[in-house]
Amino acid sequence: MEAHAQSVENHLIEGLDFSLGAGANYVTDRRSVSFFPQGGDYYSPTGVKVIKIGLNGDSWLDPSTVKLLFEIHNLDGTSALNPVGQPHVFFRRLRVMCGGVLLEDIDHYNRTHELFETCTASHHRSNLGIEGFGIGANENIPANSHRVVAMSLLSGILNQPKYLPIRYCPITIELELVSTPAIAVQSDASTNFVIRNVQLKADVITLDNAIDNDYASHLLQGKSLPINFSTYTTLSQVANASEVNLNISRALTRIKALFLTMVRTGDLTVSRTEANYFFHAMDGTYNPNNEVSIEVQLGSSRFPTYPIQSQAEAFYQLRKTLGMHSSAFHSLDITPVEYRRDKFIVGIDFEKVLDRAFTGYSSKAGDLLTVKMKNTGMANTDSGLVFTHLMFDSIMSINDTGIQVYD
Repeated sequence: MEAHAQSVENHLIEGLDFSLGAGANYVTDRRSVSFFPQGGDYYSPTGVKVIKIGLNGDSWLDPSTVKLLFEIHNLDGTSALNPVGQPHVFFRRLRVMCGGVLLEDIDHYNRTHELFETCTASHHRSNLGIEGFGIGANENIPANSHRVVAMSLLSGILNQPKYLPIRYCPITIELELVSTPAIAVQSDASTNFVIRNVQLKADVITLDNAIDNDYASHLLQGKSLPINFSTYTTLSQVANASEVNLNISRALTRIKALFLTMVRTGDLTVSRTEANYFFHAMDGTYNPNNEVSIEVQLGSSRFPTYPIQSQAEAFYQLRKTLGMHSSAFHSLDITPVEYRRDKFIVGIDFEKVLDRAFTGYSSKAGDLLTVKMKNTGMANTDSGLVFTHLMFDSIMSINDTGIQVYD
């Protein structure tokens, strides 16, 4: 023991290290800017439904600062507008393009966003409520009134740490509104709304000429700037039986994780919609006879080796997939009753090394992803849906000839 203790390399502790921290004087300016939609300024489920915003200029975009702001106008003269969640519930699809190349295409966007927002801490969601519609008992929009709200975007390229040189990779963001207002707002009150005054807020920085020219020279030499990010694809399939088998064919180089959620459409109400309802057969009260069995197979490999047989193991697998299974400080905004009632989310991690890029499994060789579920709580007379949310690694490569995307 003493020999090992004496061989440890010594470093100055922080309290005795008086060297100054690193600076960044090559950044000459930082500005908070606004980007506006192309075209009109009047969006609704029955009119223009696609909001398209272009991000371009000579600066570098800080993706961590991107925020979408817009006004929700209640056009009803007598009834209040009651959203069923935060601002993301109004959008069914998100597409992100760069230099004309499709980077991300997330269908069922409102449900996918709700899934990952639910998997954050309750105090974080309370803070988001300040920018949105409150928390718990939502703060409704009175008749003939409007409210300004803000939301982050569940976009992989906007949730990675690298600054984006939008001079070389101009980005276009498309958000499509829901076609059915009752998915986003309670149908027993006003369903007549429009979205106006859309703005995308972000910070951009300016580099001094020397380092800016270095990046330009780097690209002109035929080299590239690769940016790794994780993104999502969401599929829905009909489930109307107690036992469900799903086959997913998607050629991806590195699949990181799979998230599973369910909806039993007969349980939908004015406040419980496809955007925010994650069904479990127990309906809140624990019953061992209603435990769901889940088995996932990718090619010849099974995840986990033996099927998930309980809500306890399902929640353990979810926390592991989210990278917080060993943390005493990070939590999910889910109570035990909620998990076995309307927040039942299952996560399966495919990474060989947890929380490390490019360690997931490949399906490029045509390997089929199969999900087997038993005791789902769906009967033959029910109309239900199973949603599969795939998370995978992707790379955007910026070069002098344009943009290339690898997934």
